[in-house]
Amino acid sequence: MNSHVFDRTYALGIGRFFNYYIDHNGTFVADNIDVSAMKLTTLYGLLPREQIKIFGNFNCSRNNLFNFKWFPKSLEVLGNFDCSQNGLRDLSGLPENFIVRGNFDCSHNNLRAICGLPQKFEIDGTFYCYKNTIGSTGILSAFPQRLLDGRTLRRH
Repeated sequence: MNSHVFDRTYALGIGRFFNYYIDHNGTFVADNIDVSAMKLTTLYGLLPREQIKIFGNFNCSRNNLFNFKWFPKSLEVLGNFDCSQNGLRDLSGLPENFIVRGNFDCSHNNLRAICGLPQKFEIDGTFYCYKNTIGSTGILSAFPQRLLDGRTLRRH
């Protein structure tokens, strides 16, 4: 359990809320962000545009997202990042600085290639990418080599 006090509540304007605070660097720090199963086609106006750090999980699964446009410029998730079951064609639009300390799940999308990744793209857990247009045989050849070293990819 972290010792931070989430002293504010952020209303997403779609009937969802999460707790947060602003740290000494001006970073927007949240506990968990769950915007799953909301039939969203965009995240425009839902999230702060600068830096976000999430102590728990970020879940935008089961929507109708086709890209990550309107994501913040920097996102660090200490838990898992779930963008499964959308209509993602690629991973473009992810924040310039994208760090996930848990698992990254982009399964059940329409990914044709693993492209559009930011230069600072770190996943400490497992990268789940099954049930995509890219197919299980093409995933390793499509995945940038700089991200394969020491990583586990799950294909089903």
